[in-house]
This record gives sequence, structure tokens and C-alpha cells, in this order.
Amino acid sequence: MVQIGHRIKEVIAEKKLTVTWVAAQVPCERTNLYNVFKRRDISMRLLWKLSDILDYNFFQELTNQYESSKPKKKSKK
Repeated sequence: MVQIGHRIKEVIAEKKLTVTWVAAQVPCERTNLYNVFKRRDISMRLLWKLSDILDYNFFQELTNQYESSKPKKKSKK
């Protein structure tokens, strides 16, 4: 399972944005955003806001991760 904070940091880097800019959009202190990078989970509200700011659907990524982690059900014949 991907640590969501680490994934947020990766997306910021992929989009070539600065932590300072993203923090200003949230709005929060830059140091608070660095703390988010260390988290395994965050609130839905913050994830929604970061998804909007970064134009990236973290919810879809987490859904895909959830779906792929579920055991496959055997079909009845």
C-alpha cells in the first residue's frame, strides 16, 4: 500500500511545483505540508483540496489500489 503523503510529494514533483506554492494554495505553512508527506493517511477534506490544487485524482488511485488488494471472488458455475 502506497503511503498517501509520499504519493502527494511525488505528484508535486512530477508537476514541477514547489512545496511553497502548494502550501499557499491549501493554505497552510510549508512545514505543515512537509508533515503531510510523512503521513500514512490524511483527512478526506485535505485530500480533496490537494486533488483539486494538483489536478490529480488521488481518490481514483486509492480506489484502484483498494480494488487490486481485494481477493478475487470465485464465480459460481
